[in-house]
Amino acid sequence: MRVGQHMNAAKRMSLGSGRVSEGVLALRPEMVSRKALLMVGVVALLIAAFIALMPAKAYAGTVTPLSVGSSTGKVWCQSSEDGRFSYYFYLSERSNITITVSHEVYNNSDTFCRAGLADDDYHYEFYPAEKKNTKNDSERYYIVYIPNYMSTSSITYSNLSAGGPYYFNMSTAYSGEGYSLNSYFSVSITDIISLDSAQVTMNSAKTHTGKAIYANPTVSLYDRVLTKDVDYKVISYSNNIKPGKAYVTVQGIGKYTGSKTGSFVIKPGKVSIKKPVAGNNKITVKWNGKTGASGYQVRYLGTYQTYDYSQGKYVTKWNSNWEEPQNAPSKARSKVLRLNDKAKYKVQVRAFKTVDGKRYYGAWSKSMTVKTK
Repeated sequence: MRVGQHMNAAKRMSLGSGRVSEGVLALRPEMVSRKALLMVGVVALLIAAFIALMPAKAYAGTVTPLSVGSSTGKVWCQSSEDGRFSYYFYLSERSNITITVSHEVYNNSDTFCRAGLADDDYHYEFYPAEKKNTKNDSERYYIVYIPNYMSTSSITYSNLSAGGPYYFNMSTAYSGEGYSLNSYFSVSITDIISLDSAQVTMNSAKTHTGKAIYANPTVSLYDRVLTKDVDYKVISYSNNIKPGKAYVTVQGIGKYTGSKTGSFVIKPGKVSIKKPVAGNNKITVKWNGKTGASGYQVRYLGTYQTYDYSQGKYVTKWNSNWEEPQNAPSKARSKVLRLNDKAKYKVQVRAFKTVDGKRYYGAWSKSMTVKTK
């Protein structure tokens, strides 16, 4: 507010709706208080600072929604105000996307196209910095640079979270300053959800059968479990007959690309136990070996004597828990257990396979009962 305007305002406040005389209108500036002038100056500075902080957009266009998998079609760049364009889109799940920009110069004028994802509908400064393909340092924020005449360029953004909106901004310009008036462009966005970060797992180890095992894996990517024959297909198995680590490879289909290999474990099958041999204070447990086993375990269940008042005598009962298993090497087919004499026991055997330092156990054999001498 100028000084004269302030004086007029002061005059109106003091005189109300009465007629203003020429004497009042001729008030000299020195009659205005220093405090009032100071207030005017502060207000003016605040207004100037507010205006300076307001973002000044260089184009008058609108932000247009663009669906993933669709294209803008040809867009004619006709004026300086049309030289910048902004689009936005959403992602239904965490994805990698490829944005392809085709730039076609109408009359061979010296123009180029600049584009990239942005944090709003105006700027270019977003992700990813390591993907920048710049013309020079002054354009360090422009992600895609498409040179003169007819050309196409694309860029992939990895691991974008579900949601949005994601803004994609672009402009066409002369190689000098100013905007191009003579070019077409089109933009297409495709989500190319790669299986590179997928996890291919099995819920549990599989049991050796002597035949190839074709188990269906669980394929998960980020926070989603994929669907077989919709998002991926199984293309191969390997090492999937003998106990040990087997492999399965899946390939993306539909909107998923690439392939991923996972592993699963085949554990030994159930051991066939033979009739134990009783001896003095011992039992020799025997069994048939299992293909690919890393070793075996043998366990026994003992008995105890307790008085049965209903029968009026001592009776023998089985213990509640089996004793700790004892190990046997992979080539062993028998194990001697040192036990009490003239006692009854149950014995069992199982095989195990060690994979990456972890033991995977097959099922216990049926139990055999024997009494020591």
